[in-house]
Amino acid sequence: MARQLFIDSRDRVTGTTTNFTIQLNQTLVTTAATQYRVDNMRVPMVIPRIQAGVNDTLWFTLGDDPTPTFVVLTEGTYSGTDMAAMINQVLHDKHPEGPNPESTDVQSVWKVSYNNHTASLTIGNLVDSKFHIFNDADAKTWRPATLPTFASDLFQNTVTTAKTTQPGVLGGGIAWTFSYCSMVANDLIYLSSVIPPESRVRSEPVPANIGAWGDRLYCVMAQQRTSIIGHEAWAGIAWVQELSTGRGLFAEAMGASKPEVELQLERTLEDMVARRPDRMWEEPKIAVAGTTCSRSPVCALAVATYSAEGWS
Repeated sequence: MARQLFIDSRDRVTGTTTNFTIQLNQTLVTTAATQYRVDNMRVPMVIPRIQAGVNDTLWFTLGDDPTPTFVVLTEGTYSGTDMAAMINQVLHDKHPEGPNPESTDVQSVWKVSYNNHTASLTIGNLVDSKFHIFNDADAKTWRPATLPTFASDLFQNTVTTAKTTQPGVLGGGIAWTFSYCSMVANDLIYLSSVIPPESRVRSEPVPANIGAWGDRLYCVMAQQRTSIIGHEAWAGIAWVQELSTGRGLFAEAMGASKPEVELQLERTLEDMVARRPDRMWEEPKIAVAGTTCSRSPVCALAVATYSAEGWS
């Protein structure tokens, strides 16, 4: 008889979020013939793995010196907090100069942090207002094409910069914040496939922020993940609306290729419409998203957001 185990890194007795040991509540007796398989794995937020020769350099300039410099990041799999601590340390080891050169405080010049609530990584220099991180496009004029860069991972996300200061220091520096997801400040409420009357559905990129912090965000979502190099992840949403009222239906699908997902969506909508022959429907519409795993785990996400609403 098959049994199912739910394993959560938050229930670990030792280890980290990426390498841990758990203690089962009950003893599980197995035999030599017992087989195990992973049916499903959920990764709430993926932090890119640092791999030597792939994405282990961070390029930047300091002050008025136009000559780019870089630090080599330590290879490994990290949580957001551990990633920030590692980057903070390697920056300080190579460029410790600041308002107090004799200080042994790692935070004297650099401040790198990870916010679990907003899933964002901030890399800041507290005293240099011209601190600049290079993405691949900026760096292509001088960086060897074969030289790996961590910015290729960072700049795939929403980027903001802001002035930062340190108490007792004149002037200030710049902090770069990279948000790994634009909907992490919302409480997601999953809906079924029904579109209300008089609705207008638009296909467009998800904005940087939706509503206020902690707002309820009503949505229909499809998502597909893979961590296998060379494999694809595809997710899609399709919809159809009644001509006279605007009410309609959503369909969601996910798979390992674009044709697979599109076929699922087309057949699902065909079935939905066929079961409601007394209505005049508009032409179905489809929105799909996909990506290929080249080094770090990837996720394809298609989401239809209805509205954000505060709590009362």
